[in-house]
Amino acid sequence: MPYFDRLEFPRNHNISTTIKFVLFIIVILAIIGRSVWINHRKKSLIITNVEVIESSRTTIDVGFMVTNAKDYSQKREFLIKVYDDDKKEIGSRMIRLDNPANSTKRYRKVLSKFKRPLGENEKFTNAEVTLYEPSIF
Repeated sequence: MPYFDRLEFPRNHNISTTIKFVLFIIVILAIIGRSVWINHRKKSLIITNVEVIESSRTTIDVGFMVTNAKDYSQKREFLIKVYDDDKKEIGSRMIRLDNPANSTKRYRKVLSKFKRPLGENEKFTNAEVTLYEPSIF
């Protein structure tokens, strides 16, 4: 009667040290490459003239200009934050804008939802518009 050896299941295969080292170097270079790419993308759109145009107790209008210096149109996300006198954030809003190639456009956006209610003598004093980049970490 023939004799059959049973195979180990699952079979353990160790990854060699050189493959681990090469994978580690690839991951490090990918993280560095992504940060350089994000910094390069941030320089292509310039945000200027951020101002609070009009405000009431329930809404605030924020105006700003975006300059696209590239030869192609870009559809990007922007984060608008509004602050009070004490530099505490009152509200924020995420928007997506389509910026045509080699152009400067003026935008006016309305914020109507706030994180907290305004106090009696509290006013919107400062607004900030930044280019939103999702982060890994």
